[in-house]
Amino acid sequence: MKNNNTQVFALGGLGEVGKNCYCVKYNDEIIIVDTGSTDGTIGIAEKFNSKIFSKPWNNDFSEARNEAIDHASGDWIIFLDADEFFTPETRSNIPDIIDRAEKSKFNTILVPLFNVDIDDDNRILDQAYSLRIFKRLPSFRYTGRIHEQLTDLDGKKMKMTSL
Repeated sequence: MKNNNTQVFALGGLGEVGKNCYCVKYNDEIIIVDTGSTDGTIGIAEKFNSKIFSKPWNNDFSEARNEAIDHASGDWIIFLDADEFFTPETRSNIPDIIDRAEKSKFNTILVPLFNVDIDDDNRILDQAYSLRIFKRLPSFRYTGRIHEQLTDLDGKKMKMTSL
């Protein structure tokens, strides 16, 4: 089954936007919600035919992320922060993982997240799983001004799988 995928960024600046946009080649749309960047984010994003929206920064990360969701039209949403990207190995697995999740009725996908020290030859500092891919459902919204989390506002339990 072919799913339409939306890759979204909700942030103030995206110095690595090229790396991030390139890292998900199969996405159908790239959405960027810019909350006041001054680092050339808009110019870089335009090179990738991104849908770019500006929103004033209101000290609320969830608000910016939900704005991006509001503009998404894909069946699945892939969220990456400004300093995140998928490795080639992970990137190549995403379409199959989304298809399997869809067939198994999962609606969220946890992705391994590695914190690395770029000043120490990319030494891995720690690893955790983070919810970065999810089905676009009206009840899925981010909550929390800081340390935002994806929540099902209908109160249902999310059905998770992982990469």
